[in-house]
Amino acid sequence: MMTGQRPRGARLPIVQGWLLVFIVIIIAAHLAVSWQAPLSNDASMQWLQVRTNRLNDWHPPAMTRLWQLLGVFGPGPRPLLVFSILFYWSGIGLFAMTLVRLGKPMIAFAAVAASVIAVVVWFDPIGKDGLLTSCFIWSYALLLAARTRERASVPLIAIALLMVCCGVLMRHNGAFAAGPAVILAFAPRLLRRFWLSLGLCAIIAVALAGAVQVANRAVFRAESSRVEDSLLLFDLLGIASGSGDLTVFGPASRITKRDVTRCYSPVMWDTMAPWGKCPWFPERAGAKLLDQPQIIAGAVPPPSDFKRRWIDAVAAHPVTYAVHRVRHMNAELLLLTSTKPRNGIVPVSPTELRDPPQDSLLTLIAKHTLGVIFIPAVVVALALSTFVMLFMRLQRVEKNDAVLWTALSMSAAALLYAGSYAIAGVATAPRYFLLTAVLSSFALAIGIGDGAWRTLPRERRGLAVACLALPVLAIGLAEAGRMFVSIPPDSLLIPPR
Repeated sequence: MMTGQRPRGARLPIVQGWLLVFIVIIIAAHLAVSWQAPLSNDASMQWLQVRTNRLNDWHPPAMTRLWQLLGVFGPGPRPLLVFSILFYWSGIGLFAMTLVRLGKPMIAFAAVAASVIAVVVWFDPIGKDGLLTSCFIWSYALLLAARTRERASVPLIAIALLMVCCGVLMRHNGAFAAGPAVILAFAPRLLRRFWLSLGLCAIIAVALAGAVQVANRAVFRAESSRVEDSLLLFDLLGIASGSGDLTVFGPASRITKRDVTRCYSPVMWDTMAPWGKCPWFPERAGAKLLDQPQIIAGAVPPPSDFKRRWIDAVAAHPVTYAVHRVRHMNAELLLLTSTKPRNGIVPVSPTELRDPPQDSLLTLIAKHTLGVIFIPAVVVALALSTFVMLFMRLQRVEKNDAVLWTALSMSAAALLYAGSYAIAGVATAPRYFLLTAVLSSFALAIGIGDGAWRTLPRERRGLAVACLALPVLAIGLAEAGRMFVSIPPDSLLIPPR
């Protein structure tokens, strides 16, 4: 049984009261700012599924069904907007209140402040990333509350694990983040046995990912959209671009080297999407990909053998595949990459190519300040530094400190989830890293409050310097990318059919 620090006398209700007021004000402001916000493209497609009651698995069916259930509170998207914001901040509130109860008010307020920054930079009030993050916040808040009582609360732990499952239902790669929370629920000390816990996390991820596929069909009655073909085709195009081997597309392919050169972008697969500059590419490669409106209207995605082709291509060109994945992850992190308009995904006219629009002074200032501080690469760098700091701290701490173990689990989940995009990523958007940003910032606040940053330099000076240098290095590389990395001009124009 793990325990936390005891409350600090009569000041506890006062601090909790001020924290509650602070969170209520934030909720009101968040609702006011988001009330008239337009739906994102993803949310628009899900809203169309809600209206037609024709679900597919391109976006999380669990979220679509939730949206339908919330329709009892009124028409339109706003019931889900209100639910998403309240769900997020109530989980933050529970986590922060527990920290105050344990005598850690400064860490609690720091966690709330970090949550505000996350909302401003990464939060989509009607989106799967926000719901995924909220589910995991609730899970960790419940686990912390359960583990810091006189006796561990089994019902709270059970609800926490249910929240993990709900989070996994919100994203195809959400299962990657589940392992550390499950280990924290049953055997926290395993988290400091690195390779064993990593193996357990992999097993848990595979099991939950398979369960999600079953639930999407059997429970939520969602049709197959063959959304996985976008990942497989993206990797095939990346392998063909790097190796020059056009046979990876199969014998029926009509893809030429010029098609590959003009249509490949490591940034995202969208060049080949119906809205991209090469919408004909999938069919010429041997299989047609349908857009969301077509699937919702009743069109059935045709079968493909992309999975077999993908296996053969990766086996034949493993190094090229790895290079393609590294290049894409670099784009995901917005690290050493260009931030030019359109980035080669949709076509640019020859006129616009000759005379591109110029950034205003304010845009340039933002691009080279906040634009490099709040990028996913810095978030992941901080998450990695935090994990190392907490992992080394808990190698020497013998007391059963529930807060420290929770922080270590959160930082591990943040890293595993971010790392999943190196394997399963097909597009780039900062909001994908909301979960990593929130969990790692909470863990960082706990680590600093516990004094782990002071102990690490005394014991491992070189490691401490590396942890401090990693975020700075990420910022420096991002600045270099914005100044020096460009897009080949011929990759911006519409390729001939």
